[in-house]
Amino acid sequence: MKLRFTRRILAAAALLGLAAVISPAVAQKGGGAIGTIYFSYGSGTSKMNADGSGKTALPADVTGTPSRLLHGGKRWFLRTVNIGMEKYPDGTTQRREVFAFPDDLSLTSPAVQLTNDPSLQPLHYGFKWAPGETAGSAVIAGFARRWKTDGTADAASVGLYTAQVGFDGSGVPTVPETPLAFLVSFGVHYDSGSTVPWPEVGNAWDFSPDATQVVVDHSSYIDIRIVTLADGKSRTLYSGNAFSPAWSPNGARIAFRHYSSALVYGAIATIAPDGSGYKTNLKALAGTWLFDPYWSPDSAYLLYSKDTSGGWNYAYDVYRVGATGGSQVNLTSDLSVGATAIAWR
Repeated sequence: MKLRFTRRILAAAALLGLAAVISPAVAQKGGGAIGTIYFSYGSGTSKMNADGSGKTALPADVTGTPSRLLHGGKRWFLRTVNIGMEKYPDGTTQRREVFAFPDDLSLTSPAVQLTNDPSLQPLHYGFKWAPGETAGSAVIAGFARRWKTDGTADAASVGLYTAQVGFDGSGVPTVPETPLAFLVSFGVHYDSGSTVPWPEVGNAWDFSPDATQVVVDHSSYIDIRIVTLADGKSRTLYSGNAFSPAWSPNGARIAFRHYSSALVYGAIATIAPDGSGYKTNLKALAGTWLFDPYWSPDSAYLLYSKDTSGGWNYAYDVYRVGATGGSQVNLTSDLSVGATAIAWR
């Protein structure tokens, strides 16, 4: 993935608009929690304080994974975007490239296209800013595959790709000086009846705080693995229906959700990176489901989504709980429709 910086800057009217307050502040005790929480609400992305107050909608199309740090006073969201009517060499797959969206998206603060490679397809999940991000640079990384000129996808090309991104004097991301480079493969699988290879991972992964390792949920083996980026070697961290791992900012724990015969509605658990100290932090009660944990910036709290519909109505809310236990706090009980967690920064 590369860049076509001058070719496309998203400036359609649908992308414009200042953030709007969507509800009054919620009078809840923050319990010492810090940072900004980002969550999906309605058809867009919103943010709130760690105690649930100050809920504010971001401009339309500001979605994806937010940067760890502010750059130029802005949070930048990384995601893939369709490129017009263009297709990959197979003639049917929609071409996509990676863009960075500022949290104040407007005509004067546009999105920036970071990649431009007609043969390399960034897959729609798994793109994010690396925790190794600094004030002057960041790593973009995600899963991709390369299409051959004959219209077939190269199985050997499927894996994790990375590139270094800089920032100009105004804090705007700049085009990577070198193309996205293949980093490591996790193997491939094929959907039933398909000849197109997909990475053999589930739907989530995360960097270690120093960006030297990644933790991934491995779909075929139904486990969580840690992969060292320097040599591609992997080891199993936890086996048994484990998904959506998240590495704590202090590096001490990895949170994930999992299921078992004893945890039929799911749970959120944590474990040390060396595989020791497993703990079931939060167990879902009958008729509820827990999803996708995220850490607070100080590693003191966990953020997650809970479905309390008792069925498949997806009545989600965003909750906070202490990393070592304590009371669950519903941060979105004042909203009229469901909300799901995206990140805590």
